[in-house]
Amino acid sequence: MYVTWAGIQVAAVIAAQVDAAAGNAGLPRNVLRAIVLAEDPYNTAQGGDGGRSFGILQLFTQGGQGDGYTPAQLLDVDTNLAIGVPPIAEAWARNAGRPAAQRIARTAAESGHPRDPLAMDHGTHREQVEAAIARIVALYETLEAEDPALPAAALAGFVPIIEGARVQDTIERGIAWVKTHPREAAAAAGAAAIGIIFG
Repeated sequence: MYVTWAGIQVAAVIAAQVDAAAGNAGLPRNVLRAIVLAEDPYNTAQGGDGGRSFGILQLFTQGGQGDGYTPAQLLDVDTNLAIGVPPIAEAWARNAGRPAAQRIARTAAESGHPRDPLAMDHGTHREQVEAAIARIVALYETLEAEDPALPAAALAGFVPIIEGARVQDTIERGIAWVKTHPREAAAAAGAAAIGIIFG
């Protein structure tokens, strides 16, 4: 069974693991989805970087985030996410306040997915890293257009979260999210009501 993210089929069991890891880290799911799609969209058993990077986040085994782990350990989706997601969540938090596209780009760069082009000399490799980051931003924007990942806090009390976006755009995205996530919206509204009654 598969789900489709930005036109790419992802095994439903892996999709659930990715979304759970994002939720546990307080990371918007589409941030992690975009990075996963850019790193290893089709085959979590694939080894990249000449057989030195493994798993869903392609963790580098030689001096990278996967250092000290065996390929078999890194191919386990939950283990891979447990290692790779915290740096992504930390980079996301550090870049709060930036417009969404900039925040995604800096999160990708600072988390090691792929690398920080600002720390690299100009040349072909830096251009490849910049292209990879641009792909993550494009994937994120596609995912947000398909299935907005506004946090439940944006609905509670109807307080819009704005990151360089117009209020109207934020409201429209909130309405779209409510339509596609009726259970989550009901839970958020219920939590807000309980807070008003018992708060």
